[in-house]
Amino acid sequence: MFNRPLKTELAQLRAEVAELRQLHAGFESQALSLTVDERGNIERVNERFCREMGYRAENVVGRPLDAFIPEYVKQLPCYRDLKSALSQGQQTSGMYRLLRANGQEAWLYATWQPLRDADGRIHKTICYGNDRTEQVETSTEHSGLINALLRSTAVIEFNLAGEVLTANDRFLQGMGYSLKQIQGKHHRMFCTSEESHSADYQAFWARLNRGEFIASRFKRIDSHGRTVWLEASYNPVLNTRGELYKVVKFATVITAQVEQEQAVA
Repeated sequence: MFNRPLKTELAQLRAEVAELRQLHAGFESQALSLTVDERGNIERVNERFCREMGYRAENVVGRPLDAFIPEYVKQLPCYRDLKSALSQGQQTSGMYRLLRANGQEAWLYATWQPLRDADGRIHKTICYGNDRTEQVETSTEHSGLINALLRSTAVIEFNLAGEVLTANDRFLQGMGYSLKQIQGKHHRMFCTSEESHSADYQAFWARLNRGEFIASRFKRIDSHGRTVWLEASYNPVLNTRGELYKVVKFATVITAQVEQEQAVA
């Protein structure tokens, strides 16, 4: 008969073996997986890591993890936080940058899981990751396009009730307002009284609340009561659940052009 302490140790050993088997299965099934030993050297990579990152296993195993980190990333807080978490035996996850064999950067969404030995010491760390490079690059490109649009175009946002949420400097300068003066106010403040009380104006907001896109020339009134002509589009925006929640207007001031056309006419 086993005594109780020995039974307890055997039960613990079985649990550790089961955990290691589970980790091994996860290692092989994940899109990208690697293990790093206590010295920071890569101990193992799976086939998918090699295939997607462009390496041969023998060119990776035994080399320090730092060799696959872009130099500028090593100076960033995100990498220092990763190194700190791993040294303290803390699981961590997030977006990380590694170098492919061709020198290009790969963005991985990864989880780093430290493993301890029987004495409680960290003896390796397993990383499970998925390549998110395409999504990151697409998002970065979209952000660049949006920033360029914001620099060159007047932009104002409304909730579905027609109240101003925010506006960029180009819009505020074109209409002669500060953001504080218009935030929370209704869109009708930019319209003539005749237009804002018309059936067409009610239909205009009804269309936007149905998610319809509207683009045209619009006559508006600035803070000094002067007429401003805008070439603009009103764009209904959906949230992640597919629900309409606001309207974004992109506009270009074309007052001089319209006045010239009217003079010629």
